[in-house]
Amino acid sequence: MEDYSRRLVKGEPSVTITRLWDMAEGFGPIKNLLGAGDPNVHKIGGQWWMFLGAFQDTFKTNLFSASLPHGAPLSSSEWSFTTEESDPHRAASLVPQPGDGSWDAAGLHTPRYVQGIDASGRKVERIYYSGRTTEAVTGNSGSRYAIGMLERVDGAWIRRDDPVFVGTGDDPCALEPTVHYSDGKWRMWYNDAPNPGPGELPRYRINYVESRDGVTDWSAPVQFFSVADSYFDTSITDVGHGYEMVASRGGNHYLTTSFPEQGLWWYSSEAASGRRADWTADPVRILDSSGGAYWYANGVFGPCVRYGDTEADRNTMYVFFTGTYQPADPPFPAPFYFAVGRAEFGEPT
Repeated sequence: MEDYSRRLVKGEPSVTITRLWDMAEGFGPIKNLLGAGDPNVHKIGGQWWMFLGAFQDTFKTNLFSASLPHGAPLSSSEWSFTTEESDPHRAASLVPQPGDGSWDAAGLHTPRYVQGIDASGRKVERIYYSGRTTEAVTGNSGSRYAIGMLERVDGAWIRRDDPVFVGTGDDPCALEPTVHYSDGKWRMWYNDAPNPGPGELPRYRINYVESRDGVTDWSAPVQFFSVADSYFDTSITDVGHGYEMVASRGGNHYLTTSFPEQGLWWYSSEAASGRRADWTADPVRILDSSGGAYWYANGVFGPCVRYGDTEADRNTMYVFFTGTYQPADPPFPAPFYFAVGRAEFGEPT
């Protein structure tokens, strides 16, 4: 496959943007979800799967999955949620909702599926996620966000009781993980600042850490993207001859003036490096939210970059993302809606 920069040399690539779900319109036959976001897409067992964080009719968030039919390409929009055995109209959460008093009792979101090797040498499947206590607050004043983990055991997802990574005393927040396993290391990029409150400007910063087992022994955080970059979250993919990363700046949920420009930015590197200097010096802006459809007019976040796996789309880059917008009649208590979409960057025209 060709990376995005090589395709730019040939000419302007075609771009198709598709809305998959919108909380304003519901989720088809699924009745227990009020909103969803942070799509994380992987080919597992010969089938494309998507993991999402979703807000339920219980007013708590949890992690869910959806899949395409066997053999369907990434260009397909035939995603269907995994449902409860007893009720095809209820999406099945990957794990039971954590009880009151749990560190992530307020909800789980931002799932990131990874395959790697654990400390005992076993191949494992994991999902890292953001979680927070009910005491957590939004805005720049503080947070109790941390990063947790699920592991698949005998076909079932098991939630680890304690977080695998927490912030430091100076930066107590840790969320929006991007986790990749390569060269015997679990590598994680994460955001150390929560979403700003009404009228506040973001102070997002992306840090990098790594670990041999992906659970403990994390290295000291190193800044990857600075506050000046203002990226909220990232996604990384292996393209065979190197790596590509897509970053987003979150969403201007409250229409705050002087908020950073919204969209998606692309980078490349020869290695899955935690050193910023090893990646593209100047990013390529691949999506500008300001000129887009209404359902991502306020910005995008939670990107996931993947390439197609058929002869027809092997050189097509797909970026799944969450769009945010402010409807005329906003829901209580949040003044914004979320939608899940897909940007398809095809061959140059």
